[in-house]
Amino acid sequence: MRDAPPNDDRPVASPCVSVCVLDPAGTGVCVGCGRTLDEVAAWSELSNAQRREVVARLPARLAALRERNRARHWDANPGDANPGDMNGGDVNAGDDSAGDDRAPDDDAKR
Repeated sequence: MRDAPPNDDRPVASPCVSVCVLDPAGTGVCVGCGRTLDEVAAWSELSNAQRREVVARLPARLAALRERNRARHWDANPGDANPGDMNGGDVNAGDDSAGDDRAPDDDAKR
């Protein structure tokens, strides 16, 4: 038995991976999903066929984006430190209160 041909009406899920960060090179491409700002904005209005076209372009776009950013020594892997982050992604770096479990008014009670 052969597989049924793809149904053009089947829903196409958003490729969003909840890492909504624009390429630091200013290309307007999200480093998480690889869509352009225009594609993200239009997603809810696109037909399933148009969505499939967008999704088909994403692997090559993301690969090119990551390669270009690696060549520039920018980290393009979602979830890692931002390229301009001098603290290596540690939001508490340099914060003397990091790890201090006392409530702010505990000092006043002493």
